[in-house]
Amino acid sequence: MVSLDKTPQTISYGRMRAATLARLRSNNLLTLSLEFGERAYLAHVAQHEARKAAVLGQGA
Repeated sequence: MVSLDKTPQTISYGRMRAATLARLRSNNLLTLSLEFGERAYLAHVAQHEARKAAVLGQGA
């Protein structure tokens, strides 16, 4: 389940993402590298969660 509550952490993350996207629009290569790294990490986490659900069953 996803929570839509605004917490200090989610507000901070949103501001960080906005700054990152602004730098991407200006073709900042360091930011591009960080963005790809974050996307790769999130894909890995999703893959791990799917594998864990398959091994432990859907109730886990």
